[in-house]
Amino acid sequence: MAAPAKLPEMFEERLQECRQTYKLNVGYAGFPQLPSGFVNMVKQHNPHITELELSSNNLTNLPDDLSDLRLIRVLRLKYNQLKRLPAAVAKLQQLIVLELSGNLINKLDSSIAQLASLKELDLSGNVLTELPTALATLPKLEVLRLENNRLESLPENIGDLPSLTKLDISTNCLRQLPSSMGRLKRIQRIDAANNMLVRVPPAMGHLKTIKELNLRYNNLDDKYKAKADEGLSRLLAFLREEDERERQEEIERLRPIGTAAGPYMEYRCKAEPSQLLKTDFGEFTVDNRCWIRTGYTLTQVNNMVYVFGGQLVKDGTVSNELFWMTSERMEWHAQPTRGDRPSGRYGHVAVYDPDHHALVVFGGRNADKRRLADIAVLDLDTFTWQRPPISGTAPSPREGAAAAYHAGHMVLFGGHGTGGRTNDLMLLELSGWTWQQPNTTGTPPSPRSHAAITVGNGHYVIIHGGRNNFVLEDMHVLDLLTRAWVDASPKGTCPPPRHSHSLHMHNEWLYLFNGINELGASTVTLFKAHLPRNALDRPGSPHTPNAASGADGGETGGGVVLQLDWQELDPELPYNKNRAGVMQQGQLKCYQLGSNMLGRTMNEDDAEKGLAYWDVHKVARLDAFKSKASAVSDREAGSKASRSQSGSTKSSRVQHTIHSAGKMPLSYTTNNAKEQKMLAYIGDFQRVFRELYPYRRPMPLAPLNECGVPKFVCTTLRPSLPPFHELYTLEGCAKFVSEFLTVEPLEDPLHPPEHMPSPMSILTWQAADPFDAATVLCSLLLGAGYNAYMVMGYAALAVTLNDQSETECPWLQEPDSTAAATANNNAADVRPGSPMNSATQHRKSMAGGPASSTTITRGSKAGSDSTAADEPGKRKKYQVRP
Repeated sequence: MAAPAKLPEMFEERLQECRQTYKLNVGYAGFPQLPSGFVNMVKQHNPHITELELSSNNLTNLPDDLSDLRLIRVLRLKYNQLKRLPAAVAKLQQLIVLELSGNLINKLDSSIAQLASLKELDLSGNVLTELPTALATLPKLEVLRLENNRLESLPENIGDLPSLTKLDISTNCLRQLPSSMGRLKRIQRIDAANNMLVRVPPAMGHLKTIKELNLRYNNLDDKYKAKADEGLSRLLAFLREEDERERQEEIERLRPIGTAAGPYMEYRCKAEPSQLLKTDFGEFTVDNRCWIRTGYTLTQVNNMVYVFGGQLVKDGTVSNELFWMTSERMEWHAQPTRGDRPSGRYGHVAVYDPDHHALVVFGGRNADKRRLADIAVLDLDTFTWQRPPISGTAPSPREGAAAAYHAGHMVLFGGHGTGGRTNDLMLLELSGWTWQQPNTTGTPPSPRSHAAITVGNGHYVIIHGGRNNFVLEDMHVLDLLTRAWVDASPKGTCPPPRHSHSLHMHNEWLYLFNGINELGASTVTLFKAHLPRNALDRPGSPHTPNAASGADGGETGGGVVLQLDWQELDPELPYNKNRAGVMQQGQLKCYQLGSNMLGRTMNEDDAEKGLAYWDVHKVARLDAFKSKASAVSDREAGSKASRSQSGSTKSSRVQHTIHSAGKMPLSYTTNNAKEQKMLAYIGDFQRVFRELYPYRRPMPLAPLNECGVPKFVCTTLRPSLPPFHELYTLEGCAKFVSEFLTVEPLEDPLHPPEHMPSPMSILTWQAADPFDAATVLCSLLLGAGYNAYMVMGYAALAVTLNDQSETECPWLQEPDSTAAATANNNAADVRPGSPMNSATQHRKSMAGGPASSTTITRGSKAGSDSTAADEPGKRKKYQVRP
């Protein structure tokens, strides 16, 4: 009877102590449960206690009102009979230390995640078999003790504990450790002794703060055990090697299987339309489809490609999203970012800073079409945006600038600002974030935007093309050491004018790819020029320019004149509705919509509306492309030579139409069932014709139209009757065609044209070769009621060009000798049956080669019938001329 009387006295004594110490010690009292009214008694003495000791009792639970003691920071419940975490404990939001060792807890529920301030958790000496994943969400947990339990595994996300420094998992039944433990950024000590571990996750080799790793008394594989016995540093190095080996094996296992397509390897790209993404700064549901867009930047960083910003084709939205894809998986990912995100923009530039592994973005236009001049930097490790403090005189707001990285600087040139296009050169130091405009000598490029830029041979900035009021084709070189502009001029073939293209320097070869030509169409032409390191040496340099290298250098007024011998390569890229290309480390990488080789067809309507993303990636080595001159036959080579001399631009017009074929009527881009049947008949006819007449030239029965689609030649002639009475007569039609169209010579004077466009396209272009002009004239005459035909044949130089310079004017001759002189001139010009020598034949072929003309027959009657027959717009009875 004496013991019960002493308990209240002891309890009262400790309550009195807690008034001074803010600590209540009720340990070793043998309570099966806390006395009734325990919390109220504590609140009467000191409601602000911070530490509660309840160890070495027989407690099986705690009263719910214990959560009223909200300021408790240390709670010790060691050596009791608890089988679960008391509900009242999970409500103590200020709790920092929680000791539950020596109990009978067999399962820890997810309510532990409510203790956001917890730093030390002791669950040793229980009967735990598993742990909840919610345990890894404690942001401040530093010490976790789990020894002497029955754990067979740890949560897969245990590596998400950001503050964990000490982990004791010894004396359990663990057979393996989760690979996420390699992400424990602050871990210092791990005790995993006395388990059944066979190996250690190789990812743990990247633990930079680890000081102690105890793996004794396990079933480690021999190679792991040997490295563990050699010491921690040797073990970590071994784990890193194993991690890299496994990573490469995983890459090879998951790498998409490529399909060879000429010099390319083609891969399919995937993108999940909805994915739940967990990051350090929250959970996001993202759409991984990188919708086609304009005005974006595409930055290649080793095997990663980053796409930022741009204006979406589907709805015109101006984006500030970041997408990335790795060549190891071929999967697009929308990457959530944090920090001071830049506004949505297009027409900006972006460069990769390898020293800080960051993406530097400048300028562009926002959704309000206001030009920008800000700098935003994205850390590619943490995907955090920063706005560094900028000093120096910043460039004016602009879009369409050209930028490249060189020696810790971003080199910025040109662009389109508020006052027009500029040609200033700016340098941004990427460590101190200082703008500077270097003073240069020599003749700088003219103001322009959307030029191509690269840094080659160490310290030379190379700028090509761009646009101002015209699309440009010139090239300029700046020596960053001497700050002098070097004159550059092409030698021989010159790449056609273009803007929004790219330059790349690799192994002393300068490559130029894609862009937009003068007609506003995308081009996929590829050029290269040899640019050795000594080609740009200043006078007095120990190196002399090597003329045989393909880049000639010569002194002009104390400077260097650079002459590049460009070679056109065959990129073997068929037309694609939307394609992005980038050159990096001697490779050409393209991202496009669909591929016939992979059997992925793109819906033209979806592509036109912007409801598509780049689902095919193709890559090829730049040195694998053949020269276009060697890739074509002798016939095509002769055609190109004559084309360059004739000055015809039909091929560029046709190429532009092919690239914008989606805007053409459906009948221009496809063949209906009847047309396909006709083409089949033509194919059979041509086959039989070649067998019967192997030495005769096949007839051009099914040439390609302006969209690259074969059409039966007769369907090109469309009877057309415009609502203009001037075009109802032969003279009116001929005058209109001769005055409205600019007639150009044939690209290949010895053969019919490869493309025969429709009269609509010819009138839109206002330019035509002889076949095209005859097509328009014949269509107008058919509509006006004439029986008109197109006739193809060969004629002399004077006839094809209507050259009368060698014919004496008939009005200057005597009337009685006019007929004889005319007969003599005709006999001198063309003598039927007489062979022409090769020089005369070449001169005549250069004038136009196969001549096409329009033959008209029209029936007439005498007297009043003849007058009636000349009324315009009426169908007549036709007479075939014998």
